[in-house]
Amino acid sequence: MEEMISQPNLPKGSDPVTPSDVELTPEELDALIREAKAKKAEVLEHERRERERQNVANFYREPWATEVYSDFIKYRMNTLGFNLDASNREYVNALTFYFNRDARFNDFQLNGIGVKMDLNKGLFLFGSVGVGKTKLMELFMKNKRCCYKLISCRKVVSEYVKYGHEVIEPMSHSLTPFVKNIDNFFQPVEGICFDDLGTESESANNYGNKKNVFEQILLDRYDNGLDFHETHITSNLNPQMIKERYGDRVVSRMREMFNIIELKGSDRRI
Repeated sequence: MEEMISQPNLPKGSDPVTPSDVELTPEELDALIREAKAKKAEVLEHERRERERQNVANFYREPWATEVYSDFIKYRMNTLGFNLDASNREYVNALTFYFNRDARFNDFQLNGIGVKMDLNKGLFLFGSVGVGKTKLMELFMKNKRCCYKLISCRKVVSEYVKYGHEVIEPMSHSLTPFVKNIDNFFQPVEGICFDDLGTESESANNYGNKKNVFEQILLDRYDNGLDFHETHITSNLNPQMIKERYGDRVVSRMREMFNIIELKGSDRRI
């Protein structure tokens, strides 16, 4: 039977050091206090910024009084260099009400034919070259109702010639923003303003598939049941010219979909 081997008797050391045994010099204590204060200040600053970010986000999510949205539009005027004057002031006021869901929009007379404005419809702005249709719609792209993209009709048709129906398909439905943030007021969908309707090619050809692209897009947006305020148009063509170019069916749908508004004034580009 093997003998048990015992551990040798080692010399006994000193007792272990515990935190209570440690004394800090005044310099070490000051350094630790400064480090702790700096870390706490960093945490408190992060919490402050997060509260501020959340407050801003809530502000952009909540409804605004029209006066608040009007101040926002004045800010955008300064940012974009928009020139407010006697010839466009009424339109700016009307669209401020429209894009803030203010029923006072319905009291404006903007088409010269006595048809009442309708807050539930989109906007069709027409007028001669240079009166400021595009600039006006650019001003209101960011709004409390439904932010929208400004898309050139010429560019859409040019893209159709290259790529075909896949260009038309997404424009026939509601657009979903890639990111919801304060730039689009956290809205779940984006609208479209088709800019310069009538300047595009009347019949586009994609490998033998000839199509009046905007006749199709407008009819599809109507047939797909999109809210009318998701669609806006600017054009140099008046309603009669639209009828001649796109046909009775399109004009009939457009009367249902849009407030027809004529922008008057001289060419601002001269």
